[in-house]
This record gives sequence, structure tokens and C-alpha cells, in this order.
Amino acid sequence: MYGTHDAWSQLDDHMCVTWISGATPDDVIRTLGADGTEFIHPRAMTVQEEAEGVFAEDRGDGHLLIRRHESWIIVLEIRSRRGADDTALTTLSQQGQALNITTDGPGAQVTYAVGGQIVQTFDADDLGEKDLADEPDIRQALRWAQSFDIEAQEWAEYAKSTALSLAEAVTGMEIDDSWVTEGWAAVQLLPKPRPAAHAPVPVPYADMRQLAERNIQVRTFLENPGVEQITAMKHLLARIAVTTADLSHPLVEEAMSALENQARPQRVERLRDELKALAQEFFQQAGEGPWPAGATPYTEPAMDTLVRQGDATLAVEAALDDTDWSSSYQRCSRKTRIVRLGKQEYLIMETLDIVYKHICKMTV
Repeated sequence: MYGTHDAWSQLDDHMCVTWISGATPDDVIRTLGADGTEFIHPRAMTVQEEAEGVFAEDRGDGHLLIRRHESWIIVLEIRSRRGADDTALTTLSQQGQALNITTDGPGAQVTYAVGGQIVQTFDADDLGEKDLADEPDIRQALRWAQSFDIEAQEWAEYAKSTALSLAEAVTGMEIDDSWVTEGWAAVQLLPKPRPAAHAPVPVPYADMRQLAERNIQVRTFLENPGVEQITAMKHLLARIAVTTADLSHPLVEEAMSALENQARPQRVERLRDELKALAQEFFQQAGEGPWPAGATPYTEPAMDTLVRQGDATLAVEAALDDTDWSSSYQRCSRKTRIVRLGKQEYLIMETLDIVYKHICKMTV
């Protein structure tokens, strides 16, 4: 067994936590697909025991760890992410609220539903990116967080912990050591019914549907979503980043060719190392250029170009990373986003992000 520090480390790596008000435990258990009979006499379980699979059973996908605090029900998942599903959140918030924060490595996704409607959904890292501050959805999310006294600069410094601070402000309850030192009521998750293989992704916006009609590649991703599409999706994002940043460099051209031709692992590893070094060169030139005092990428076009080219280079590096399809897609999307895309390119990226989230839900 490991101790409290290790338990918090486990939660930092992967945690899906949902706060629900206005619903009963039976509503929560039924909506998230767990065995309701187990809640009559629930088993007490700690975070460590769930993470280690001490009580793992073949018939389920892990457990929901449940506790109550005043009018709120808290559901913690270590080995699943049922609570991150938009349909589940809208169902559970019909008579109140549902807030979900899902962490995966360095990232944190926040989704908030009220009265059966998703009213906020964002990547915590995006709220700290100055280059995204003018995006309407980012401005709206920042204003919402500020209504709970969470300031914009906090997201830039500690995105994940700021997301958890926001949850404390919304729910009025503290996330403390009792989460890992005390037991939770554990309810076995039942196997999640799988949809038909590669069921099309539902597209929520008219402009995205119009995009799919005229862009064959995007339409293919929407109609046949699956992990096997991630590489091609990253390739498209990298190409958008390179084109938008007006990046022309032999190393980048070699890397894009390697993406198309499935280069050998040794070559890919070399290219990724060299791309990281090239990006640092761009950032260093941006920082050391002959700019006037107080210059920023917003005031100096040449500095801005260098920063964007550095970010585009890192988007290509992430596209080459095949060690973890989920985290590498997130890095590629994030670096592409901050290159400051045109309207059409931004729409493509947003559509691909919806496909990515759909794939995540179908594979957990």
C-alpha cells in the first residue's frame, strides 16, 4: 500500500470528479451506470484501494466512490470518466447543478451544467493562454470564474489547481486530505454498453455541419471516429499550424514527411528532439531580438512571428509523438490553437476537438 502523498499523486494523474446538487444517490448511480443494489450496504473504499484495483471485479469497469456534503453528492472516479459525459451531466442537473472536472496528466477539463443545460465547458490550460484571451468562449469562461473571485492570472500559473479552487467556490466545500485518508461509499460500475463501431459524431453547430459537407477529411473524422484517426487528425492540426505561422524550415518539412510516411521509431525520436531544440531557438530569438524596451509579441510583428513559429514547431513535435495518443493530441491541439488561427482554421480545430472528446468517451 502507499501513503497519502502517493494517493494525491494518483489523483493528480487521473481523476474524474463530479459534484451534483438536486439529484438523489439513486439518480446518480442509475445515470452513471453502476449497480444500485450495492448502495444499500455499500463497501467502504479508499482512493488507494480503488487505484490499486484491490476490489476489482471482472464484471465492472471500476467503482464510483460516493460521499455526501450538505446538499451535494460527490462522485470520484479513478479508473473511469463516466461523470465527464455531457449527457450524464445534463441529466443529473435537471433539478439543480452538476460540475465535472477531469484531469489527465497536466490537463484539466471543466464542464458545468445547470437546469439540464451545459453552460460552461473549457480546458483549464486555455484560460491561461494570453493568445486565446479574445476568443468569445474563453472570455465567457473567464468572466464566470471571476464571479467566484478566480482571477485570470491564476489560470496561467496553476491551471489544474485553479480549476479545483473554482470547484470549491462553486460548491462551497473544501477538497482536503480526507479525500485520500478516509473511505468512500463504493458502488461497482457495470460494463458500459458500447455503441456501434465508429458511430458518427453528433455535430452541435451549423457551421461545423457545413464544414463537413465541403471538407472530405473532416467529414471522414466525423463519420468514422476512432483512435486510429488520431494520427491523421494531429497531422491536419500540424499542417494548419505550420501554414498559419508561415513556417518554412527543412527540419519541419522532414518532420511533416515523416508524418505522412510512418517513419521508423528511431527517426521519429530524433526528429522530436530536434524540433524541440528548434522551437527553443525561435523562442530565444524572440526574447533576445533588437526590440525596444517593453516590446511584446502584440507590439512587434517580427517577435510575434518568431513566437508563433516556435509554437507551430511544437505542434509538429506533438503530432509525431505516438507514445500516448490522448496527451499528444491535446498538446498538438493546444499549440495549434495559440498560433492564432484564422476563422476557418479555428473551426476545423474546434471540430477535431469534438471528435477527440467523442473518441475519449468511447474508449473509457
